Amino acid sequence: MEAPWQQAVGEVWAMGDYPSLAPHLAAPATLLADRLGDGHGRRALDLGTGTGSAGLALAQRGWVVHGVDLCEPLLDVGRRAAEEKGLVIGWHHAPMEEVPLEDATVDATVSSFGTMFALDPAAVLTEIRRCTREGGALLFTAVPRTGVVGDLAAAMAEYLPVPPESAPDPFDWADDLTVADWLADGFEGVTSTRHVATWTFETPSLGLERLFAASPLHCAAEHVVPDRAEELRRELVRVLETWAQGTAVPVEFTLTSATRS
Repeated sequence: MEAPWQQAVGEVWAMGDYPSLAPHLAAPATLLADRLGDGHGRRALDLGTGTGSAGLALAQRGWVVHGVDLCEPLLDVGRRAAEEKGLVIGWHHAPMEEVPLEDATVDATVSSFGTMFALDPAAVLTEIRRCTREGGALLFTAVPRTGVVGDLAAAMAEYLPVPPESAPDPFDWADDLTVADWLADGFEGVTSTRHVATWTFETPSLGLERLFAASPLHCAAEHVVPDRAEELRRELVRVLETWAQGTAVPVEFTLTSATRS
């Protein structure tokens, strides 16, 4: 049986229409899979797989993939996509902090913007060390605070309740010094590179409407402050207008790689 917090997290990520965001997530997931290369039957663990953007890309490259996520509706979308492509993926409804795999059984652990939303980063890192064999690869993407996503988050924070001091900072997963410190135990050859994905919207206003209709986190925020929802939307449109380059918004992200020692 799920713990209450696990059920709550799963319910948040089921809000909106997250699968419609898949086109925006495809390029980073493909980059991650390309960096890892052909699997030739080796095993990969995809943490916070969601609808399987990274897991599907790896399965197409010959990896035997296990995807872990707390949101069953998103896993269902991934299952259907895998079936349509003729791919076999192991889908696990479980938290990243409790991976249902044996020790040292995967040749690579990956996450496409999944681990950055972990409620307990230390526990997730412990599971990554446990599941990844010696010499195996770790690759994950995250978004830095210094970008449009960081500015959107800062604007939203002005309207939302102050999180507890113990709450993890998702942007830590894109901070070079923090990640290097985290991975000093159990990994070597840690490198992080910066990349830019392009989100295209007709106008910033319409782009924001899509985010509030599709993004689970934006949907949740609107539910928290219904009396200030319109004010929040106007502020976020202003942020998008600041970053927009015509109809495109550049979204910076990091790709971190390391080897299990």
